[in-house]
Amino acid sequence: MNKYDKVIIATKQAIQLILDYDLWDYPLDVRGLCVKLGVDILKYSDFRKPEINTRLWSVSEDGFFIWLENKPQIYFNDLGGPSGRSRFTIAHEIYHFISGDDDDEVADSFASYLLCPLPYLILNDIYIVEDIIKRMHVSYQEATIVANKLERRKQKDKYIIYNHEEKLVKLFQKNKKQDYCNSLVNQCQSLNDSNTNTMDILSSRLDVDKTEFGEVVNSTRKD
Repeated sequence: MNKYDKVIIATKQAIQLILDYDLWDYPLDVRGLCVKLGVDILKYSDFRKPEINTRLWSVSEDGFFIWLENKPQIYFNDLGGPSGRSRFTIAHEIYHFISGDDDDEVADSFASYLLCPLPYLILNDIYIVEDIIKRMHVSYQEATIVANKLERRKQKDKYIIYNHEEKLVKLFQKNKKQDYCNSLVNQCQSLNDSNTNTMDILSSRLDVDKTEFGEVVNSTRKD
């Protein structure tokens, strides 16, 4: 299998992971994802003895994945560099865990998409490096790579969403609408104004049925 095909498969694995674990809230909680996956996560700083720390660094400056006594474990370097780099390392090692593949280049592609899914960025109008860093909590280097991917997609396909990304779009749109809905509900509650006319206005703005919006209000209204 050539590298391009492996990267496509890795991208689809990242998409499936996002869908399986309902990962719509970004920046992604990669440590929380490890917990869900049953993977132990250990920081280099957890090991105080110099000889152990030296051995960890000799394996990798950034981090690594191993099976220890039938338990998956990710070790990552938290002793230097921006937090975005360690987040990328953890996402990279998740690929090695779920795929069993040792290809680091493919693991990088997986990690990039997991931390910065392009449909999410497109839906939220996030295209430039500074905005990617701020919203997705990745390093400057990774944000630059992602911004270049977005630019290439713009030039080639006008930000088209590919078929294998359509389920992601539905996930992100659903929760984006829910967040907006909850925000408006909170405004209603603060004004003590959730009458029928307000329901008409807000349901119209959300493009949802008035009854459906009313159910959301009722389910979130504080006593």
